[in-house]
Amino acid sequence: MNLILEPLLTSLRNRIEDDPHLAGRDLLSLARPSVRLGAQRVTYAGIGTGESRIGGLPDVPPGFEWPRWMPTEKRDHFSHPGRPAPLGFIAQIDLSHVPRVDDTLPGSGWLYFFYDRYGEPWGFDPADRGGCRVLYADC
Repeated sequence: MNLILEPLLTSLRNRIEDDPHLAGRDLLSLARPSVRLGAQRVTYAGIGTGESRIGGLPDVPPGFEWPRWMPTEKRDHFSHPGRPAPLGFIAQIDLSHVPRVDDTLPGSGWLYFFYDRYGEPWGFDPADRGGCRVLYADC
């Protein structure tokens, strides 16, 4: 077992056993490893090409096509009615700097997060499909 995960799972197991409402339930089998990323404010000039960032402009590979979305009739899109609108850039994550807790994510490349900042779809309605995108690139 991963040396990072073992103490966390032990702690979770103990907390489940100590809670009378949770004891005896198979909750540990539902637990999945995760990574928490932190952010700090830096000047834009202080961020190198390809480094993780929230906001600003992404460092995209050659041939990158900016994701667009055509909201349905139900979702009125005031800024670009009648044609697909570019999604807003949220963040880019350099996967080579993300701690490896399992094999779910690749160990290299970048994840790019985009979202419809005008319509702000919640995602609970099938009509919201396409209002956000996560793209992966490994150059």
